[in-house]
Amino acid sequence: MINDSFKNLEPQKEFYRVGINIKYKIMYLQNLQLEPLDYNILKSEILNDIESEPTPTLEEVKEILAQMYSEASEATSQLYYCNLESLSKARSQSFSTSLAGSNLWEKLKTFLCRFLSASSTASEISDKIVEFVASFIPGGIFISYLVKKVIRFVLNLGYTKLCPTGI
Repeated sequence: MINDSFKNLEPQKEFYRVGINIKYKIMYLQNLQLEPLDYNILKSEILNDIESEPTPTLEEVKEILAQMYSEASEATSQLYYCNLESLSKARSQSFSTSLAGSNLWEKLKTFLCRFLSASSTASEISDKIVEFVASFIPGGIFISYLVKKVIRFVLNLGYTKLCPTGI
């Protein structure tokens, strides 16, 4: 049964994941202060600013993804842990930026190649990258200036370079 507040949502393109048919896509995004964000406002800002965004390198994108993950983990840890000092110390000793960045890039790339095509628009690409961030970055933390850089890189790279074998 769908909650009354979701009845007016337009169905999104259906996709199948682990045998589940998902017709409604709800993303909960928040900033580093754990305040909810409106994706419609963010999307408009992203699409307006994306052309002026400098294109990062692949290594910078991996660093950006790791930075988002690290900052989001730090921001959301207050919701789950009572001893933040020891958690921060343990995280700083064991977190590998290069490993996190590489793994997140590979996950993002695989995700995008599953749902996008050579004819995908900037808006569709932006939607999928934000959907990935909402799923993989702790707490759905959205750091706009970092996400814009990732979107710019993917748009500049193009589908055939992103998905050379049609993953």
